[in-house]
This record gives sequence, C-alpha cells and structure tokens, in this order.
Amino acid sequence: MVADSSTTLTSSALNAVVGQPVTFTATVHATGTKPPTGFVNFILYFVPIGQTQLNAMGLASVPLDANGQATFTASSLPVSTTAVTAFYTGGAVFNGSAATVNQSVQGLASRLAVVLSSNPAVVGTPFNIIATAFNKQNQVATQLNGQQVILQLISAPSGGGLIGPNADPNQAAVSTTTYAGGVATFQSIVPLKTGVYTIRVFDQFDNIFTDVTFVTVGRQT
Repeated sequence: MVADSSTTLTSSALNAVVGQPVTFTATVHATGTKPPTGFVNFILYFVPIGQTQLNAMGLASVPLDANGQATFTASSLPVSTTAVTAFYTGGAVFNGSAATVNQSVQGLASRLAVVLSSNPAVVGTPFNIIATAFNKQNQVATQLNGQQVILQLISAPSGGGLIGPNADPNQAAVSTTTYAGGVATFQSIVPLKTGVYTIRVFDQFDNIFTDVTFVTVGRQT
C-alpha cells in the first residue's frame, strides 16, 4: 500500500539581495516506519534555478538524504518576488507531495538619479548623461561595479535622434555603459535635431529605470 507524504520548504533568506546565494531545503514527512526515499524537484516558474543535477525535464532534481531532506542552492536568482516550489516525486512506497515559498530578491539599488552635463543640450555637440544608483537607505549603491546600464530613446523630434557609443540595436539602446561605484556615465551623446527628447536609463541588474525629458537647441553663431 502506498503511504501519503507531506513536504515543507524553507529558504535561507526569504528577502535576499540580488547575487546572494539562497539555499532551499525541502523536508519530506511520511507515515510509517520507513524513511522516505526518492527525489525532490525544485521549480521556479517551471524554469531551473541552478545549473546542476538537471533531469530530462530541465528541473533541479535532488535526492533525499537519510533524514528525508533535499537542499538546493541557487546563486543567481533575478530581482523579483516569485514562488519557488519543491515537488517530492514519490514512488512505489510514498505518494508525492509539494510545498511552495514566496522568494523575494531585491536589487542593490532602488532608484536612479539622472543628470545631463549640458542642459539644454546643443545639436551636434556631444554631452554626457550621468546616472547615479541609490539604495533604499538613500545612499549611493557603491557595490555596483561592472553591471550594464542602457540608454534608450523614448521620443524625439520628427527626424531627430541621438547618437552614442556602444549602441545595441537588440536592446533598442542608443548607448550602453557600466557602473563604477554606483555611477554610470554615458559619454559623447550627440543630439541630431532641436526639440524635446525623452530618454530612459535602464538598470537591468536591479530592474529599475528613470525617464528624463530635456530640450536641445541649435548652435549659436
């Protein structure tokens, strides 16, 4: 006769920071004298949350130990609040069971402050756009170093546009740069026409963005 089981799931850090390893521990309880055996699949929206022990379905499958526990450490969860599920597959002796926790992962930064080196900007003249990342304590997020930041053009005058270095058409990016001590500088951005522009500075790592509207003027003669 197949016995019932129940599963509990815990997280080592329910409110983690992006880049922080998080260990999930599933404990399977079963009636009877025999300890449960088998595997636990750890699922994040049906996408594996690690790169080891993947089965044919693409799930992180971990065997139960002698105490009926299975652990899995995810080292690179994205910024989000999402459900993580541990599913005990069961077998010939025990029925399967599952448990879920809501895992929160926060970014190192919670907002961006954006300034222009020249405002208004001048058509045909390079200027810089500087973005500074701040954490929830309203301090500069100096831990950010090397993460990519994207400059996108939201709107521009008819026939106008912006030209910048390291453009990435795949991300609709006028320019790309990286953080250094929580500051990202887009250098040598050139407006092509006078008028009103709206840009977006997007921090992919922390999943935050700021939109800025500015005006460009013609060159003085």
